[in-house]
Amino acid sequence: MVSFLADRFGSKIVTACAFLAATLCLYLLSLHLDTAVLMACVAVAGLGSVGTQILVNGYVATHYPSSARATALGWSLGVGRLGAILGPLLGGWILGSGLGAEWNFYAFVLPALAGAIFIAAVPRVRASRKAAGVDQSEAV
Repeated sequence: MVSFLADRFGSKIVTACAFLAATLCLYLLSLHLDTAVLMACVAVAGLGSVGTQILVNGYVATHYPSSARATALGWSLGVGRLGAILGPLLGGWILGSGLGAEWNFYAFVLPALAGAIFIAAVPRVRASRKAAGVDQSEAV
């Protein structure tokens, strides 16, 4: 479903919105809400955090020129894997520190928000390259 939205509206905006949805839902998970609402928040937080890596891959693949695409995807996947390693370490440290479980959600709000900001900060393709007839998939 989200891939369909990315195809229709552009992967940049959909990826940034997915990260923002994860940010909101991760915060909501720290609150005492109805079970149905919490389950919906878990699904959206999963989509917007772990599931967003696929959207990021699609965005990187279309944003970078073919000469740099493999390197860009490698860096993107590497940062994602680093988060997959450091996330459980951070969660374990927070739980071991005696802070409440809700602090895990607060801590993971920051990377989700950073993802939204970083994706939104990527500049658009320059109009001069579009006017020169450079294919969108080949533009920086």
